[in-house]
Amino acid sequence: MLAENFSDKSQVVVDAGAEKKKVWTSSDRDSKKKTGAKSGDATTGTSTEASVPRKNVSGYKRQLLEKQRVKKGIYKMREKQFKRFFNLATHVKDGEVGDNLLITLERRLDNVVFRMKMALSRKHARQMIVHGHFLLNGARVKSPSLLVKQGDKITFVNEGREKLKAFFDKRLSSGLKVPDWLSLDADEVKGDVLRMPQRSDISTKVETSLIVELYSK
Repeated sequence: MLAENFSDKSQVVVDAGAEKKKVWTSSDRDSKKKTGAKSGDATTGTSTEASVPRKNVSGYKRQLLEKQRVKKGIYKMREKQFKRFFNLATHVKDGEVGDNLLITLERRLDNVVFRMKMALSRKHARQMIVHGHFLLNGARVKSPSLLVKQGDKITFVNEGREKLKAFFDKRLSSGLKVPDWLSLDADEVKGDVLRMPQRSDISTKVETSLIVELYSK
């Protein structure tokens, strides 16, 4: 092994056969401290930042997250129920599958009760329907997933009105707008389905194409 001595301000190169390595002197280390250079960072010409992958969300994950947001976050449904309504949407002749999915979900009785301001949330609407608090065209119903159609009439059952009077007075007098495809008689706590909903009636921003792509795999 051959070593050559230099001054403190220079470097010492040690030749060990074919292998060479750089030995830093005290003056070099002081210089590094002043410039802020670190081994392997951009100032030494060998950046490590490029080797760290960015946390990009994959296409599949985006699809899954959007489905979960619509299924659980908005309409509060289980996977089996949601998939059934997606299958219904695929059999609609007119329109896009994604749009038809949202329209079908909007037609659910629990959603309609919520949209008519007769419940605090879709979950609350579902609970009241299951307990028999609503009539559909004069008949008591207990299935939140029933699909309404144009001309249907939804009425809150009278015997439960006094018990929930304070709730209804507050909810029905709120500034929330009933969608144009529905009507509400706040005094009688009943409403009508004026027409079928359209995609333009649904203000919630949803990337339905991601859901369609997910279920099409």
